[in-house]
Amino acid sequence: MPNPTIDFIESGLKFSFESQSWIVFQYDNEKVYKDLSRTVEETKAVDFIGILENENLIFFEVKSFRGYSSNQNVQHRLKKGGEDLCLEIAQKVRDTMAGLVSGRRNESESKWLKCLDIISNRSKNIFIIAWVEQDRNQNHVVEKRNKSGNSFIQPTLRKKLKWLSPQQNISILSIGQITDFLKFKVSHI
Repeated sequence: MPNPTIDFIESGLKFSFESQSWIVFQYDNEKVYKDLSRTVEETKAVDFIGILENENLIFFEVKSFRGYSSNQNVQHRLKKGGEDLCLEIAQKVRDTMAGLVSGRRNESESKWLKCLDIISNRSKNIFIIAWVEQDRNQNHVVEKRNKSGNSFIQPTLRKKLKWLSPQQNISILSIGQITDFLKFKVSHI
């Protein structure tokens, strides 16, 4: 019998997490985020947050540009190493961190404490996953996901998130590196 999973749908993708290993929640559906965004205008949020085996905190931001590669706005967001996209993701991580503090101070659920425990403990890991779906070829949409990963944005995103860890203990992984290592699956719906 397969392990039960926790599933989330985001940007036309289904993310499935092994429930024995993960605590995962859709952050922008949480009361903490809704209260924060009502109080502080323009607050941003990552799509979901996961805690893997109580040792790893993972921020997931999912963007699907499939079928939109010729759109000028998309092209602008992805040029220069994805500068605009990376700025948006970094702001979402920053604002989500503030929300985690709020969650810990104002809510009783243990997930908030676990998140802050991982953030404050240098021996534990923080992963930022920018899952960017894009067309392989602008003229012919065949395989939608770039199997080589999102390595084109890694250097830019790493610079934008340097405030989080000057020693670069924060991992920014490409698609090919993450699904097996972090025990989750992704499928198109």
